[in-house]
Amino acid sequence: MQTFSSRPFYRTQLFFLTLLIVVFGAALAAAGVFLALPRDLGDGYGAVLSTVKVLEKALLGKAVAIYAVMALFIAGTVVLLHLFYSHRIAGPAYRLAREAGSIGQGKLKCEIRFRRKDSLTDMADSLNQAAERYRDRVTEARDALSIIEAKTESVAHLIQRGEGAPAVEQALRDVTGQLQKIESVIAEVRT
Repeated sequence: MQTFSSRPFYRTQLFFLTLLIVVFGAALAAAGVFLALPRDLGDGYGAVLSTVKVLEKALLGKAVAIYAVMALFIAGTVVLLHLFYSHRIAGPAYRLAREAGSIGQGKLKCEIRFRRKDSLTDMADSLNQAAERYRDRVTEARDALSIIEAKTESVAHLIQRGEGAPAVEQALRDVTGQLQKIESVIAEVRT
């Protein structure tokens, strides 16, 4: 199983996309102000002065309106971008918490899978590995317990039939060996 597979450069990519949106919005605002300016100022000095006076009055209003629209566009786009990116973390975090709760309740058959572009996949991989290791340990302990049960029944039959001490001693050694195996499995789980 692969570990540490979270999307690389997640924060860097988000930062540069945000910066790109801001720069693009500022460029659109500048282009809007430029296009709002008249192309021809007039033929003479007097015409140019009157056009400049009209521009002084109209330009501030147009520039404020254009920059206000672009600020709303930039803010809306950045909010949508961050909302989209936050869902790449929030959804997986919710699923991780839910699966960790299931594991805490003893349900070790989890297999957490995320969408291709989600983050936190390294945590999902680690949680899957932990659950798999604990499943293996529980299986080992159950197998050892079933052997102990069989050996205990064997000892009971040997005693009922009046079999000799060597057969009973061997069965008890087998039970002791399985108990030590269970003890080592439990010690591994605790550490």
